[in-house]
Amino acid sequence: MLATMIAMLVALQEPSVAECGLISGADTLLDEADGRLVLLGELHGTQQAPAFTASLICQGVARGDHTILGLEMSATEQDRLEAYLSSDGSETAIAALTAGSWFWESSRDGRSSIAMLSLIDAVRRHRAAGASIDLVAVDFDPVADADLDDTPHIRDQAMLRRARRFIGDADNILILVGNVHARRTPFVYGDLHLETIGSLANPDEVYSLRLGVLGGEAWSCRRADGVTECGPHASAGYVDLGEHRVMSLDEAIEAGVLGIEADAYHRYVFLGESDVSRPLLAPTD
Repeated sequence: MLATMIAMLVALQEPSVAECGLISGADTLLDEADGRLVLLGELHGTQQAPAFTASLICQGVARGDHTILGLEMSATEQDRLEAYLSSDGSETAIAALTAGSWFWESSRDGRSSIAMLSLIDAVRRHRAAGASIDLVAVDFDPVADADLDDTPHIRDQAMLRRARRFIGDADNILILVGNVHARRTPFVYGDLHLETIGSLANPDEVYSLRLGVLGGEAWSCRRADGVTECGPHASAGYVDLGEHRVMSLDEAIEAGVLGIEADAYHRYVFLGESDVSRPLLAPTD
C-alpha cells in the first residue's frame, strides 16, 4: 500500500509531454533513435542547446523512460556530479560542485555555462521527483583513459568508449557535445582530418542531431594572431528558416544553412537565434 501511494505521488510530480516545450518534430526523435546514442551537436555557450536537451529529458521522464545524459566534461567530475544530484541544489551544493574544479573554474569554451548548470539541475529535480535518470561525465580522464595516450583522436575515442557502455541499459542515451564531435563523418578542413564520436562508432550505434542556431551570440573562444580570446561572439549569420523545428539535412541545406553536408548528421534541429550563456564562474587563469 505504501509503495502504491509513493508511486502515485511521484506520478503527480512528473510532467506531461505537453509541458516539456518540445519544438515541432522533436516528439518523434527518441523513438527514431531507438536506443542508439543520441549525439546532440551544439554550439557551446548558448542558452538554446541545453534547453532543448532538457526538453528531450522531460519527454523521457513523462513517458516513464530510463534516460542517461552524458556531458562533455572530464570523467574526473563524476563524483562531484553525483554529490550534486543528491543535494538540495542550494548555493552550498553549487559551491561543492564547482570549488577546485578545473572544468568550472577555468574552462572557457562555453561548456561550463550557467545554462549547463541549469541542465544539470533539471536532472537533479527530475531525480528528486522519482524519475529514472542518470548523468555521466564522458570526456577524457587522464588516468582512466591512459591506455589511449598514443592513439589519435583521443578525446572522441574516450567519449565513445564511455558512452557506448550504456547502449542497451537505458531507453534514451543523450550525449551533449560540440557539433564536430557529434558528426557521423570525419571533420575535414584543408589538411585537418578529425575523426569524431560519430565517425568512430558503428553506424548502428549513433543517431546524430545538429543543434543549429543562426544569428545571435554564443560564448566561445577564438584565436587570432597567436592570442586566444574568450567571450560573447556572433553566431553564424541569420537565415530565416521560419518556426523552430526538426529538419532533414537536405531541407536545411536547401534552405541555405551552410557548413553541413547531407551525411554529417541524421537531423538538423533549428533553434533560432542564439542567446549567450556566460560561464557560471569567472575563469581563474
